[in-house]
Amino acid sequence: DRRLKSNIQDISTSKISLLKDINPVTFNNGDIGFIAQDFEHSVSELVTTDDNGYLALKYSKITAILWKQNQELLERIERLECILAKIQSK
Repeated sequence: DRRLKSNIQDISTSKISLLKDINPVTFNNGDIGFIAQDFEHSVSELVTTDDNGYLALKYSKITAILWKQNQELLERIERLECILAKIQSK
C-alpha cells in the first residue's frame, strides 16, 4: 500500500543488467533459482548473510528489478518498431 511507504523512487537499472549477466540455474535435484554470489557485487541490497556466513537472495526484490528491466526492453522495442515502420513506409 502506497500509504505505508515513504521516499518512493523509480528503480534505476542503467548499471544493472541482471537479464544479461546473471543466469538462472537448477540445483539440488530440481530446485530452480540463482546463486547469491552472482548478485553480491552488482546488486548487494538483494543479498543477505546469515550467522554462519551463508548468502541468501531476497527473491521478492528481484522481481521489481526484472520488471523494470522488462519495461525498459519494451520501450526499446517500441522505438525500434517505430523506426522500422518509418523505413518501410518510404
